[in-house]
Amino acid sequence: MIFAGNILAVILLLLLSAREKPDCKIPFAKTGIWIYKRFRIFCIENRGKHGRGRRVLERHLCPETVNSDLRALHPRDNPQNLQMQYYTAKIGQFLLIFFFGNVLAFGLWINNRISSEIVDGASLQRGIPGSGTVEKELFIRRKDKTLVPRTLHVAARLYGMEELENLYEKMLPELEKKMLNGNISLKNITGDLCLPEKMERYPFSLYWSSGNYSLVDDRGVLAEGIADREGEVILLTVEITCQAFKRRHEFAIQIGYPKFTEQEQWEQALSKALMESDQKSAQQKKWVLPLTIEEEQLGWLEKKKSSDYLLFVLTMAAAVGVFFLKDLDIHKQVGRRQVEMMEEYAVLVSKLVLYLGAGMTVRASWQKIAEDYCEDAKRKTLYAYEEMLCTLYEMENGMPESKAYERFGRRCCLQEYIKLSTLLGQNLKKGNAVLLKQLREEAGQALEDKRNGVRKKGEEINTKMLIPMTFLLGMIMIWIIMPAMSAFG
Repeated sequence: MIFAGNILAVILLLLLSAREKPDCKIPFAKTGIWIYKRFRIFCIENRGKHGRGRRVLERHLCPETVNSDLRALHPRDNPQNLQMQYYTAKIGQFLLIFFFGNVLAFGLWINNRISSEIVDGASLQRGIPGSGTVEKELFIRRKDKTLVPRTLHVAARLYGMEELENLYEKMLPELEKKMLNGNISLKNITGDLCLPEKMERYPFSLYWSSGNYSLVDDRGVLAEGIADREGEVILLTVEITCQAFKRRHEFAIQIGYPKFTEQEQWEQALSKALMESDQKSAQQKKWVLPLTIEEEQLGWLEKKKSSDYLLFVLTMAAAVGVFFLKDLDIHKQVGRRQVEMMEEYAVLVSKLVLYLGAGMTVRASWQKIAEDYCEDAKRKTLYAYEEMLCTLYEMENGMPESKAYERFGRRCCLQEYIKLSTLLGQNLKKGNAVLLKQLREEAGQALEDKRNGVRKKGEEINTKMLIPMTFLLGMIMIWIIMPAMSAFG
């Protein structure tokens, strides 16, 4: 069974990954890091061997855009550790949904197999007296292994007795009307009859038989093409039963001549056998279904409406959705990072202008800004200053200033920061005097861009408010106009 196989596969992965020591404490974290390590080993060892297939797999499961976004969001952390933590959590969430979804689906599957209402192969459990008729959808397994669907109406075990005679007399006129099924009268039948097995508001079971099955069956169905011509008079007999109460009533009808196919004759024989078996077991707790019809061996199977496969499909969709949609969250965070860095750009450049104007060097100004950010205990994470800290650490580790500023601009991935890194790199050749003038111009332009951005956001908010404001205006107009119209009316 597919559900059990999936569950065993996850348990096997849990056993194989038991010795892993992940950094994050989430369900299936050990399994997630174990799978990630094997996947990376596969990609490295088979680089150049499997060609296009391996590249497609790596591009979809570990896209480079996600890796670059992780580096942008956490510039001071080790990129390999970032990727391992991210994909460990991602795989763990996928396995969590996958495992418990399969457990639930497997439980439903077992429950559907255990809770069958067919007892001993050919018995249906009856309800308590007075509980009404229950419809059961079954399959008949014939000798050629084919399954024939059949709907059975399982009556309650027994019912009361005293007022049944009065109900019987009251039901007959209503039954005759129901039998007509659109026909004018029983003496002028032009269409199929309705021979019900139950009547609403009455506790009786109705069993029909035809005086001539070659003209009409016990369901009231006529042969095609003969319903509108003059026919013969035959008797339809209905046996009305409820517990020990039994009555037989005959209806004289006029009908044409039908032809029955082999399948229709088998259906008639089956209906007759079901009626006889139901009558024999009316006072028993179980309805013993017929196992043979016209020397043909039958088998009964219950038609179940199971949702285990639907749950499995939904679980797989949810697990795959979580696995791939998690990357969208990273992309959204990068988008918010770029917006935040643009908002901080004017402040950052203004600080550089202030310190350079005070006589400090570019590196000293850079270090002062980065250290002030680190010393602020109540600070929130600001990506522009995080990138400045990374650049400061690179210079302290021996990287040339020009290269460090250039890498700062590339990591920021914004045109303004790339321009700033270019100006700082050129300062090493031209000196602070030229740089200070250029930075003042850049600070003024940045402040102007910031004001324009705030103004644009305000206009967007006003545009979004236009629809609800128009709706409110319409409501107010209706409140004003309606009393006036009522007064004139």
